[in-house]
Amino acid sequence: MMMEEDNNTARVDTEVTDALKFETIKEKITSPVKKLLRLGNEHVLWDESDEYDFNNANRGTAIIFNMEQVKTDSGELESRIGSSIDAERVRETFKSLGFSISYYENHTKEQVMDILTKEAKRDHSDEDCFACIILTHGSSYYRVNSKEQYHTREDMIMAADTTMLTSDILKLFRDSNCKTLQGKPKLFFIQACRGDTFDKGAFLETRDEVDAKPENSTEHIPCPIYKDFLVMYATPPGYYAFRHPINGSWYIQALCRALSSAGVRNKTLLQLLTSVINIVSTEHQAQAPQYLGNKQTPCFMSMLVKDVYFRLKEQKMSLPI
Repeated sequence: MMMEEDNNTARVDTEVTDALKFETIKEKITSPVKKLLRLGNEHVLWDESDEYDFNNANRGTAIIFNMEQVKTDSGELESRIGSSIDAERVRETFKSLGFSISYYENHTKEQVMDILTKEAKRDHSDEDCFACIILTHGSSYYRVNSKEQYHTREDMIMAADTTMLTSDILKLFRDSNCKTLQGKPKLFFIQACRGDTFDKGAFLETRDEVDAKPENSTEHIPCPIYKDFLVMYATPPGYYAFRHPINGSWYIQALCRALSSAGVRNKTLLQLLTSVINIVSTEHQAQAPQYLGNKQTPCFMSMLVKDVYFRLKEQKMSLPI
């Protein structure tokens, strides 16, 4: 079965990008700019250990949002073929690491924010950490302040009905909003494009798929209220991210491969994520005619202050009376 080919679709057996035309939707975003460099007054917890305390009763919750169908500018639904493969891989991988899985498919912006707001308010006292995985389309958005003559770049991702800003999601889990996760890792993994530029790369004799685009932009680094956060993206700011309709996205394939590897219990999370970057950048290259030869490089932004190890939890055995 052949699919109509355009800027965002390809044959069912070739790769596509997780980009969407945001020309109309971008104009609708009018929320005010909040200065990211404003320092909070939150009390910073600190101790001398080199790794996070993962001796709590539970690993924590991994919330997965799979936007397999999203609404386009014209109001029609577009299917992100192959995303269900990513979703299943992610569920199994994070379950194997000890997470409790909460899975949501094709939810609206209001539903997503409601779920995450409730999660941020929930008591995480007996949990090691929190994880959120989002599979969707994406792009970038520039807020222009003509008075002060600067612009701020932000990542946009798609809920089932409209766009939302990644920064709005992260804010929900800052220490001031989620006190029972203070001093604990907040991990976010996002499969989506972050712009509309292709990574031409250099010639490599490899066979596989691609999912990204590049462009120069100004990135604002979160201030100390984002301590203990890690956000990993499928691609750098401005670039496309690739998804194969049969095999799933390059980034999620590599992420699940690294987090399911034999040495996962003895490596830090940053070591594992570095291997994800290596896998995607060296083993994948687009084969679809309209994307032929393009590359992709995932990246992460870490504000973690210690190492994260997903070691096995000790089984608590009850003794006979």
